Amino acid sequence: MVRNRKKEKTKGNFDAESMKECVAAILDGESIRNAAKRFGLKYQTVGMYVKKFRDNPEGEHDMKLRNDTRKVFTDKQEDDLEAYLIKLDRESSDNIENLGFPQLVY
Repeated sequence: MVRNRKKEKTKGNFDAESMKECVAAILDGESIRNAAKRFGLKYQTVGMYVKKFRDNPEGEHDMKLRNDTRKVFTDKQEDDLEAYLIKLDRESSDNIENLGFPQLVY
């Protein structure tokens, strides 16, 4: 198994502009499946956004990905933490207990 392999995920990846255009096409009368296929989106996801628009036509509609809401750290914080842990590992590969690493983690 490769240690640093990045998983190629496709779930939840869409462009906000294409989603807005797709929803507008559906509200103009095009079917959900045809519009989703034309814009390269999943029809279930498009249906969810169309329902959101129909339930609240004048409201503010956010087209951001929902999977970002479950993040604990921001991307910058994750990068900083990763760099810090790598630095700790390099400084003390033999004796990590003296640096207080277990107390930092737990």
